Amino acid sequence: MVRSLLIICTLLVTLFESGSAQDLRLFDSLEFGKTTTAELISAKGKPRKTRYENPKRLLPDGSYSRGTRIEFLEYRKLSNWKKVEFGFVDGKLISIEYLPTNKTLEASKLPELFDRDFVSVEGFSKSVSLSVFEGQKEPTVPKVYAPIYFMVSATPETVIISMVNNGSWKAMFKDSFNLPTVKTFPGFIENIKLVQRKPE
Repeated sequence: MVRSLLIICTLLVTLFESGSAQDLRLFDSLEFGKTTTAELISAKGKPRKTRYENPKRLLPDGSYSRGTRIEFLEYRKLSNWKKVEFGFVDGKLISIEYLPTNKTLEASKLPELFDRDFVSVEGFSKSVSLSVFEGQKEPTVPKVYAPIYFMVSATPETVIISMVNNGSWKAMFKDSFNLPTVKTFPGFIENIKLVQRKPE
């Protein structure tokens, strides 16, 4: 089986210039479908909070809409992330959600950070499978980015969905008048959700 996206190369750290930047090395040892809640707690300590949720909100296509509830373990200030949530089904890791401190991670850094192509979308439809995003890459031509948009990268094994806050006055002005911007993926990351996909 293809190893999880979460076996992240430590060289990615060089993409961050300051010592206060978010550090992904903390999660090198984690693997989707294998890491257990006990292993996570042993490695990272007791979570700040544990909660259970219906899985239907995990992915926008509803692929986790049936089955066991998801157990979320919440940690604060792990490796300079404001918050990190680990999701488990039947005791096995299936998702990680990173929340950076406000306006500390530029959206344009995401493709380099994960060494994957991303495409921007303004929203999702439950009737559309995430497989439509496989192999897609953001065009390099100028385009209009909404004040709030999403970045998506999908493979048969995993999907990354990130919400981007592009809500500056300049961005809202351009959106109102349908004016394109030359910069690809403007704005700042609000969250990054990595999820193991279920077979279709």
